[in-house]
Amino acid sequence: MNVTIITCSKRTLKAINELSAQYIKQCIRFAKIKHINVKPVLSTPTAKQSNTENLLNQIPKQCQVLICDERGTNLTTEQLAKKFDQIQQATGHICLIIGPASGFDLTLIKQHQTIKLSDLTLQHEVAQLILCEQIYRVLSYLNNHPYHIA
Repeated sequence: MNVTIITCSKRTLKAINELSAQYIKQCIRFAKIKHINVKPVLSTPTAKQSNTENLLNQIPKQCQVLICDERGTNLTTEQLAKKFDQIQQATGHICLIIGPASGFDLTLIKQHQTIKLSDLTLQHEVAQLILCEQIYRVLSYLNNHPYHIA
């Protein structure tokens, strides 16, 4: 399975970014995983649209996209694992996207499925850490690794 994580962040919280990188490193035994960070466009009238377009332009071909958005569907870890399994059977490549602080241009993401990481508002690098941990948990679960149960 291939997993691509695309984020749009200034990446200022070193400790959180190191933890995210550690989870990504642990995922390598289960999947080919790649993290792409797109530098955000700030404080322009078209920043939301520009950032969304920049993120969507990074999506690899032939993959299923899940957008992490506060308006998305709440999923349990098991439901997310089921989605990963379905995608693995279909295309073998999943792309998860966390947008910029200004949010997504909704007209540009409407063709993609959205999921919610939490009902709480999360700082983007914290959301990235949660997403990376959940990816590791899901891949562990799908590969019968005890991490999910522990």
